[in-house]
Amino acid sequence: MAQQSKSSENPPSSPRKLSAISITGFKSLRDRSTLRMAPLTLLSGANSAGKSSIMQALLLIKQTQEATHDPGGLLLDGPCVHAKSAEALLWNGGDKKKKAEIWSIELDYGPDRVVQVDYQRQPTGGFVPLRTRERTERGELVLEDGLYPAEVWRRDQPKHEFWVELLVPGKDVVVARSRASHRLVFPSSFGEIAPDRIFPDDLGSDIIHLPGLRGNPERAYLKSRSTAPFPGTFQNYAASVLLGWQEQKDPRAAEVADHLVRLGLTWKVEARRVSQSDTEVELRVGRLPKAQKGGAKDLVNIADVGFGVSQVLPVVVGLPAPRIGTVLYSNSFGEFETRLLLVQHLKDEALARRGAGGGDGDKFAVIRTPDGDALVWASAWDSAVDAADFLDLMGDASRRRYEMARVDFPAGATRRRYDVPAKGARAARTVTLSLEQVSGQPVVVYMDTPARLSATLINVAGITVTR
Repeated sequence: MAQQSKSSENPPSSPRKLSAISITGFKSLRDRSTLRMAPLTLLSGANSAGKSSIMQALLLIKQTQEATHDPGGLLLDGPCVHAKSAEALLWNGGDKKKKAEIWSIELDYGPDRVVQVDYQRQPTGGFVPLRTRERTERGELVLEDGLYPAEVWRRDQPKHEFWVELLVPGKDVVVARSRASHRLVFPSSFGEIAPDRIFPDDLGSDIIHLPGLRGNPERAYLKSRSTAPFPGTFQNYAASVLLGWQEQKDPRAAEVADHLVRLGLTWKVEARRVSQSDTEVELRVGRLPKAQKGGAKDLVNIADVGFGVSQVLPVVVGLPAPRIGTVLYSNSFGEFETRLLLVQHLKDEALARRGAGGGDGDKFAVIRTPDGDALVWASAWDSAVDAADFLDLMGDASRRRYEMARVDFPAGATRRRYDVPAKGARAARTVTLSLEQVSGQPVVVYMDTPARLSATLINVAGITVTR
């Protein structure tokens, strides 16, 4: 009885909150790359910097653990990650001698628990767990294929008290693979150590994957569960989650609507059951950003919300190569990020929404020069009025960013210049804004450069605008 009592113990529960994720040998991440986790963690960087690599490593594990069949290793082609070969997911240095054959993921749950799994590519294709490690304050547990439990502690490492109590001589305990790691399997009288004691089988359940929308929303969504966990991708659950909140009078339903209003997207959103169907739910939204008289008639199916001309025929803005320095990174802000930038410095959501609302397209570039980094940003606008309004607001935002006194420019002036003095470790800079005409369309050109460099950094006449 004493032995049974001892064997029925469970190891201390580990903290479920991730503090860091480390990836090695996966796609663009040749060396060990660590992402520190915070309540809100944003990933940004140049193309091929490794943003997607970190996310896809986690999503591979999620879709493997959620699969309705046993894929015999990591599920490469699933709802979250679509990969046709293991080779496409390994770091590749360009020749056979520099190709990785193993990649690793490490989950750090704080000072008390770290779990690491190494995955090896198989000659027949795919990945299987090669080695699983669990490090706690009690010691380190190492599990590998074909390794008998008694050998787990034959190495020079501290003994893990709980596992040692169970792994007594003569007990038929084996190391087996689970889908994404390894586990210890005990005879029936002992039961089985659950896989999540080594590598959390519910890690996938903790991840909500909301991919970027491609194409139009669905007219109706199949009825689904409205509480976690959410296997697969989350867009399949959104309508049912909102419907559940509405029917339960959950205040989160109103919060969703409030956030959409603040973003300037719609004044109302609601979910409702499709008539004469027990399996479908539709999402309805207001066509306008603000409520109007008789607003209930404004609600339409989300698939019927029209696209603006600037979305159907996007304006592509092109920047010329810099005369000085090299481009470190180039991308587009878009209306949403432009609005966030204005809100950050103007502290006025209404002004920011107005200032960003008439944009047709944009392009920015971060340029490294001998004197320091510079930003060049060209944005195309629907009308000269929209462009002039943005010119004024962006000028005021720049002034506030650098804590400069107000500068009065002549009415209708299409150029702004702010000479930013040196302060502490920051060298002097020059900020210029100008309203140009490119292919008959108004374009605002913003430059934030090391002092006196803006006039020579790029050839403004080389900016292009095409549909």
